[in-house]
Amino acid sequence: MDEKLDSLLEEIVKVKAQIDNVDNRLKKVENDKEREIQELCSRLSIIQKKTSHRILNDSDIFKRKNNASNTDLDLGFIWNEVLKAIQKELTEVSFNTWMKVIKPLSVDNEIIYLLVPNEFTKGIIEARYSELIMTAIKYVTDKKYDIIITCTTEKENELIHELNNPVLEIRPQAKSKYNFDNLVIGDYNRFAYKSLSQIIQNPKERPSLTYIFGEVGLGKTHMLKALENSVLLNHPSIKVKYMHIDDFIQELIKSISKDNNDLFRENIIDNDILILDDLHHIIGKERCQEELIKILNTMIEKGRLVIIGCTKSPQEVFIYDEKFTSLFEIENVIEIAEPDINTRTEILIKQAENLEVQIDKEVITLVAGIFTKNIRELINGFNRVIFYSNLTGEEINTKLAITALTGFSAVNMKKISENYIVTHDYIKIGKKYRHFKGKEYLVLSLAKHSETLEELVVYQALYGDYGIWVRPLSMFVEQVEVDGKIVNRFGEIE
Repeated sequence: MDEKLDSLLEEIVKVKAQIDNVDNRLKKVENDKEREIQELCSRLSIIQKKTSHRILNDSDIFKRKNNASNTDLDLGFIWNEVLKAIQKELTEVSFNTWMKVIKPLSVDNEIIYLLVPNEFTKGIIEARYSELIMTAIKYVTDKKYDIIITCTTEKENELIHELNNPVLEIRPQAKSKYNFDNLVIGDYNRFAYKSLSQIIQNPKERPSLTYIFGEVGLGKTHMLKALENSVLLNHPSIKVKYMHIDDFIQELIKSISKDNNDLFRENIIDNDILILDDLHHIIGKERCQEELIKILNTMIEKGRLVIIGCTKSPQEVFIYDEKFTSLFEIENVIEIAEPDINTRTEILIKQAENLEVQIDKEVITLVAGIFTKNIRELINGFNRVIFYSNLTGEEINTKLAITALTGFSAVNMKKISENYIVTHDYIKIGKKYRHFKGKEYLVLSLAKHSETLEELVVYQALYGDYGIWVRPLSMFVEQVEVDGKIVNRFGEIE
């Protein structure tokens, strides 16, 4: 009997030990669960703060005014406090872009009316920031308000722009050299000039898309910038924007990196006239092409004007493997051709007047005959002749012009040969010449290359084995720098 009791007691002790063990485990589980719940609650609180736009726990702003009722504060004061609260919750770019443009209008019962400049801004603020604004208002006023966002009409914006931007304040200064007064008009660019002049006269009744193309250096950029300046001067209420396509690409990339692409697009679309230069640089840049198509389509749909400059015809520009002409209906396509000799001569005469230098017509004709395709090279070559004259102190004549242009990267000696006969008044046959290094030579003859027609000098060494040499005239007559001084490569021995 005693043995059975002892055995039963042992079993009871074992069971109790097991129960205690289970109880301890349950308590541990319970504690673990409680910690998990607390952790979840804490995480939930953080999530709630984030989903409510991370409104501050910092109540210092509001404590300063907690003794004042809502009716005691004017709307301007309330809105300034709201902006201070919101500013801590947004990046500087987002705050400056979307919050600073909002103007408080009025309070009516439990509604605050806000004004923004356009429909685009209104849509962004309503979609992204309305909850943030209402939460900030509640913190400031200790009262819940709804908000209604309205925007000015396009006409109202135009009137505001006129009031805030008088003509004298917006006239361009830095770009004043780009105007139509200093542009020489010839057959090569007359149609482009007339088309742009019509835009200046009446911008609101012109083709929505104008496309101007031509080779590099024919004055497209000058005309496009002159258009921008003329519109600014004559139509101060009209918004016009000139953009080189490289600037478009760089600003787009910057806006994407800052998640500010909508503002980039709106800043361009908001203009009445968009001038895009060197469109061909966007070929192969698909992301930029996508954005450009959106902007151009939007502007054309809104009746805005787009003027494009390019070195390629619209049929040669491919966007997304489609010809530009397949993507857009171009109402006005203008080609700027090569200027004729009379126009090139007139350009150089005007350049001489601008520089206040006297130059013989023979020299101008020579330079105009050498540079036939590129106005920029034409003017650069002309300026080189003047600079060479100033550097050497010599009078400007055809001989000096040839010397100055010889070796110039843009000059083919064949052009000099075709437009000016280089004869014995320049290189004297039978005369001795001394090389700048000291050796003497005798000029035997002048010749021309059979393929390129380049002028050559045939001369004999007056030392050693008296060998006969041939050297391009361009090298024979050029000047070189020796010990900081400019000297002739070959100088005639008197």
